[in-house]
Amino acid sequence: MRKLISLLLALVMVMSLATVAFAEEATTNDPYNGKLNQAGTFDKVYEIDNGTAPAETFTFKFTAKSGTDNDGNAVTPPALDDVTVSFDALSADATKAVEIPIDVADFTSLGVYTYEVTEVDNNTSGVTYTTDKLYMVVTILRDENDGKNYVAAVHLTNAQGTKEADVTNSYNAGKLTVSKEIKGNMADMTDKFNFTVVLTDPEGDTIKSDILVNGESWEYEAGTTVTITGVLGHGEQLVIENIPATVTYTVTETEADQNGYATTDTPSDSTKTIAGGDEDTWAFVNERTSEVDTGIELDSMPFVVMMVVCAAAAVLFIIKRRSVEF
Repeated sequence: MRKLISLLLALVMVMSLATVAFAEEATTNDPYNGKLNQAGTFDKVYEIDNGTAPAETFTFKFTAKSGTDNDGNAVTPPALDDVTVSFDALSADATKAVEIPIDVADFTSLGVYTYEVTEVDNNTSGVTYTTDKLYMVVTILRDENDGKNYVAAVHLTNAQGTKEADVTNSYNAGKLTVSKEIKGNMADMTDKFNFTVVLTDPEGDTIKSDILVNGESWEYEAGTTVTITGVLGHGEQLVIENIPATVTYTVTETEADQNGYATTDTPSDSTKTIAGGDEDTWAFVNERTSEVDTGIELDSMPFVVMMVVCAAAAVLFIIKRRSVEF
């Protein structure tokens, strides 16, 4: 029995040693730690200043600018494909890694290679795109042990050569509230009035945000203009939220100055522009008032005139009589 136990213990020890040996081989099998075809990375930050940003796919292009081999000679960098990173609709900041696949086999010599990095402007309303000059620097070195080339470093820099960790885009939006007031002694407080709000991007960008009207998503086709309609009675409002910043808007009332109503509106500008964080208001007042007819002027005025005439005649009679007596 003791021999059997000793044999089992020995077998367990051998298996343990074998396992360690396999583990060591697995960790040391790649002396380049994946750098033969290392992907260059930087962070894409999508900042939300106000509102909810639409889903967006950002595209980066890499234009070869210069290359210097290990002898100091100029060499041409190989072409790199465009890279994209996508975000769903966001109401809070988010960050994703942008990975640029780099194949060491595409580089014909050791050296340092520079690419200009540009972000494609998707022309989405409310989104600010990066316009800064950015560069990606790729360094190719040779491993002294086996002579293989590998990607030693990839980093992003600005125009001054300072390393950058990320590329940031931002989204901004505002809100508009249209209100209705009915007043006047001849006004019908149950009357309803039709309104049209037209949103327009002055730069021709595409409006594709989730626009809310009184808390509900407004269905529309993405484009440079969006038309929103609503009906308002006394004391009611049309609250339009998540209007992309820099978008202009106009508000019109279909029944303005009709049916005896005089319509005034504030601010009454023909066009206004929404800014990030704005809470704009546009107030419409419809007033229908009539002078009250008391009946005094039409029914009593002739009698009043007659009384005045009689009183004047009496005064003249008395004056004349006194003058005769004297």
